[in-house]
Amino acid sequence: MRRGWTAGWLAAALAAHWAAEAADPEAAARRYGSAVRLLGESAEDVAPLLREVVELDPKGALADDALIELALVEGIPRWPEEVGRISAAALQKSLPLLDQILAGLPDADRADEARYLRGLLASEPLAASSPTSARSFFLGAMRGTDDRWRRAARYASGWLYLRDGRRDRAIEVFHALLADGTGGQVAARARVSLARCLLAEGDYGEAARLLQQAIDAGVSGDALAEAHRELAVRSLLADVDAMAAARPQPVVTTRIPAGAAAGMVPTPDGGIVLGDRRHDRIVAFDARGGARSVWEVADLEAVAGDRAGGVWAAAGGYVYRVLAGNSRLQRVAATGEWSPVAGLAADASGAVWILDRRGRIARIAAGSMAPVPLWQSASGRASSIAWDGRRLLVGDERQGTVVAVRADGTSSPLVEQGFERPGAITADASGRFAVLDARAGYVYVHRPDGTVVDAYSFRTDGIERPSAIALGLDGSLHVHDDQGPSWMRRP
Repeated sequence: MRRGWTAGWLAAALAAHWAAEAADPEAAARRYGSAVRLLGESAEDVAPLLREVVELDPKGALADDALIELALVEGIPRWPEEVGRISAAALQKSLPLLDQILAGLPDADRADEARYLRGLLASEPLAASSPTSARSFFLGAMRGTDDRWRRAARYASGWLYLRDGRRDRAIEVFHALLADGTGGQVAARARVSLARCLLAEGDYGEAARLLQQAIDAGVSGDALAEAHRELAVRSLLADVDAMAAARPQPVVTTRIPAGAAAGMVPTPDGGIVLGDRRHDRIVAFDARGGARSVWEVADLEAVAGDRAGGVWAAAGGYVYRVLAGNSRLQRVAATGEWSPVAGLAADASGAVWILDRRGRIARIAAGSMAPVPLWQSASGRASSIAWDGRRLLVGDERQGTVVAVRADGTSSPLVEQGFERPGAITADASGRFAVLDARAGYVYVHRPDGTVVDAYSFRTDGIERPSAIALGLDGSLHVHDDQGPSWMRRP
């Protein structure tokens, strides 16, 4: 036994010695310099050079730089707000690159950055999703020596608490980051995320103040500070002037080449992503109604968005994540006995809820491949679902009500005013939600407690057959009319 161990140790030592002898730091530096000059170009041009850097000097000073740049070339997130956009294939290519640093170069000058980025990858809503692992990686970066990544990891840990519904812990983290007085993107993003917490708690004035501070500090556009500021101001004014919602509001109507909507998701730039059941496709429209991306998908059933800006679809017995920018769909899970899907909802963690045509709801956890039963309508006629950040909102056609279903599967009536036929449901970051009652001719907007704050008569604007509604990031109301087909925006 000792002999075998000694032989193995000797072989490993000799291999390390030969690798050191074969290392060529000067050639590695030349390759890295060439790669740096090409960064921003295509991955096909840059990646081979970066791989050569590692091959030429695997333990050298530039190996960690090359490995991290290789992962960034794959499109991995740099900030928590970018989580959810990478494909499963790119994720699988990136994980071993960062793990190679953490296992073989733990003291490299970019090791703290690697720990932070690895935590973001563990937060992805894919098979590798593991909030526990993500927190462990963030903690490792927070214990490091590089203050940039220590603070970024602290922010990411707060963002993870917020995403997973632990708002009190998230608020503590964001307050602590702001209390240390350091500026930059971390502080600006902490203000935006703290404002999101306050929006959900109804403190619209303080949320608006923090968002304006973040905008003034130059927070990056992916933090969506401007849209959330508009929502905070809109919500504050509605509370101050209770009659504002009852006044006539201007509408903008745009003709679009899509019909039989399977769901609608507003985008931060004023456009929408629309599920077009008639043509079995998902289309991203810009603010003027121009089609900028198309995803072909057979047997499309439902489309929904999450708070992180992700888009999800149910079609032909599967749930898909819609990947922006490359017209691809990433298969996530099978819907099994819940097919065909009548309604779909998603949260920022990558969890998805599916509603079948018998009024049953199942949950698919982030990274899971199969639905788990959660709740069933007593009437058997649940028509639609939406996630408001804390609970599911379920429209019941037979009872004419909206029911709140909590994460543990318990439920209680939320709106019992007697809709004629509640249809599509949507919610915004403040917790307000809207319900389409096509038979009555109204879209009703409610506070989180179910109180009606607005009743929009869509027929006065010529909408004949509304099929989908959505509340934008700024609180604006979007309605799709299958008869047109047209897309109406009410600021």
